[in-house]
Amino acid sequence: MLFVNVLKGPKPGKDNSDIAPSIFKHVDNILISLKSAYGEKLSDKSMGTFCNDLKDFHEKYDNFQKKIWIDSGGYHFITGTYGTDDIEKIIKKYHHFLIEYRDSFDFIFSLDFPFNKKEPSFSKNKKGLYDANKSSLKMSIDAIGKHTELSDKYYFVVQFLKDKQYDVWRKLYKDLDLGRVIKNRAIGGLVGVRKVKRSVPSPFIPVAYRCLVDFINAQEFQNSKTFKLHFLGVYLLQDRFEILLLESLFKTYLPGIEVFFTYDSSAYVKKAMKGHLTLPAFMPNNSFGYKYIQRFDDINVNTDVEISDGDEFLDLNKIYDDKVLHLARSVLEMSFEKRNKKLKKDLVGKIDKENGKKSIADESGRIDIFQPLNILSNKCQDEILKASIERRSLADQIVKLSDNEHCKECATNYIFELAHLDENERDICGDNVKLSESDLFSDLNLLWSIRRNIILTYKCHQYFLKNSDDEDRLDNMLNSFIDDFNSDTKEW
Repeated sequence: MLFVNVLKGPKPGKDNSDIAPSIFKHVDNILISLKSAYGEKLSDKSMGTFCNDLKDFHEKYDNFQKKIWIDSGGYHFITGTYGTDDIEKIIKKYHHFLIEYRDSFDFIFSLDFPFNKKEPSFSKNKKGLYDANKSSLKMSIDAIGKHTELSDKYYFVVQFLKDKQYDVWRKLYKDLDLGRVIKNRAIGGLVGVRKVKRSVPSPFIPVAYRCLVDFINAQEFQNSKTFKLHFLGVYLLQDRFEILLLESLFKTYLPGIEVFFTYDSSAYVKKAMKGHLTLPAFMPNNSFGYKYIQRFDDINVNTDVEISDGDEFLDLNKIYDDKVLHLARSVLEMSFEKRNKKLKKDLVGKIDKENGKKSIADESGRIDIFQPLNILSNKCQDEILKASIERRSLADQIVKLSDNEHCKECATNYIFELAHLDENERDICGDNVKLSESDLFSDLNLLWSIRRNIILTYKCHQYFLKNSDDEDRLDNMLNSFIDDFNSDTKEW
């Protein structure tokens, strides 16, 4: 599983304070949205500016081995930045970029219109919803037919969570015979849906199996060497755990085929800036595991940025590019004082709120310097998650399970092992692997979510083994789960 970091845009930063090279130390995949290419008025000038910035981006960072992913910008239709009257213009501009600038990116997501927050009637009108997305997909199919190199770059996004979207996207897949064209698949609609539904199973599990079945049934399957699946807008630990579990499990289904899973999120950079004064982190700690630190600024312990005292997690050279080392040090050195000021500000803000006064916002300075720190921290968390699955051979355990009750027992035992609840503190502290796991899996809600994920995964696994040729059964199971997720009344 690879993480794709979301950048605000393609405009390169200034040399003396550019944090992009520091980000590239930790990620090789970068996602850039076409939103700014459309601009507020969907003008040709905006597209020209975007493409020039993208060209400059390539030239400046050409020495970094990175992959450029392009988001269609359709999310800004969802938020209402663009309305239904703009659909035709957006489709034309997206496909102009898809064709004319196809050499400027490695991967690109399909342009879709799932719903519009300011025009709720759009998603209720199934024919209008179908027609708008059919128009976009047909143009993409034509582009791939004329420029075959796009077939390896294009990701078809499946929408499924709201207002019976899945039925529409399923019809589009069948009517346009997308299995004949599509090589890469993505699961959309995940941005923001987990804010108030954190303890329910990961919503993408049955859809991932849908994508797997479609891949196996696709015309290209016999010649395929890789199954690619991307998860848009994922950041919660339980969801990343599930992606890793599915990746491990799908490898058992597809011997001889590489299973390549990726996910993207802007949450890591946002959290780094919003919560930098109190945000905890995991850092690499030499060759024996990971070091948990309670606050970002606890990493700031060396007096000389060029010298490490032997612990890798204390060496800022491992986190930042040389050009911003001193900037990083100066910002980190201010954080202790800033944290005290924040505590005072929070108290004053509460008092002001009680008295009906409005607090004045405070400028935070160069808080973007914390972005590489949190990206590295979450990369370490992904590595701990992956190791926890592989060490206990969880995928193999699921394959060997005999029934649902056995699965529940397995899932319960697994989360107890993750949290090391049956071990004393001395045993945990003496083992760096156990210590990393106990720090990461300390939240009971997280453990409970992982348990529920394992149980639902097993149900989908049973379907795949016994009924994978029953298309209606899979669709019914998927729609049933969507209803359960949106109502959250089902006991897992």
